[in-house]
Amino acid sequence: MADYTSRRDFEAKIVAKAWKDDAFRNELKANPKAVLERELKALYPDAALPADLDVKILEESPNEIFLVVPPEPAGATGSLSDEELGAVAGGTAVLVTVVVAATTVGVVNVDANTNVNVNANLQTNVNVNVNVG
Repeated sequence: MADYTSRRDFEAKIVAKAWKDDAFRNELKANPKAVLERELKALYPDAALPADLDVKILEESPNEIFLVVPPEPAGATGSLSDEELGAVAGGTAVLVTVVVAATTVGVVNVDANTNVNVNANLQTNVNVNVNVG
């Protein structure tokens, strides 16, 4: 059994499977919560998604992208001071995930100035998620 220790790892597995299998992709779009729960249970038999969890699938196109803003972490209040902001921004790595809905997957290079270079033969959708922290 594979061990996916993060939500990002699990999502990457689902996206890769959807790219390879049109029937899976169609089922995922038609009934996303049931498909995700089934795939999660295949990895962790005792796992279950919360009953009140709503799952939505958005499929980007070459002319449309989606920016997902997660909920604010519990306990986060107000804004950061200049010192706190410097501590967060100072040595924090920037993780850039490029998802390409095509058979050719690009190479992403991120330098110290957070310039992102993507080399790929993009045929359809591109999702870019940037997480700092």
